[in-house]
Amino acid sequence: GKVRTWGVSGRVTAAGGLRYTPFVVERRDFVYAGEPWSEQLNGTFRLDLRVYLKTDRKGRTGMWALDLQNATGMQNEAFKYYDQRKGEVVTKYQLGLIPNLSYRIEF
Repeated sequence: GKVRTWGVSGRVTAAGGLRYTPFVVERRDFVYAGEPWSEQLNGTFRLDLRVYLKTDRKGRTGMWALDLQNATGMQNEAFKYYDQRKGEVVTKYQLGLIPNLSYRIEF
């Protein structure tokens, strides 16, 4: 026969933001200024959730899983850069909610 098991798991990640060297923009060129690594991006928070169905059969195991990465959809800062077209410093963010459906078989 086969044995089915449902499960739920999660992971919480909270971390301080990455450190960077502040910069000043002058005439569409940027110049690093100040103490190296003296500024810091905002801290990050991320909640990952997983719901799965595991099926054990003689000689093999299969598992369907639905993962929700960054389930709360938090906009966490990834990095800053100078956009020459806009002429300003732009903050880029990590991806929001990422759903992922997967199937794994072990034998």
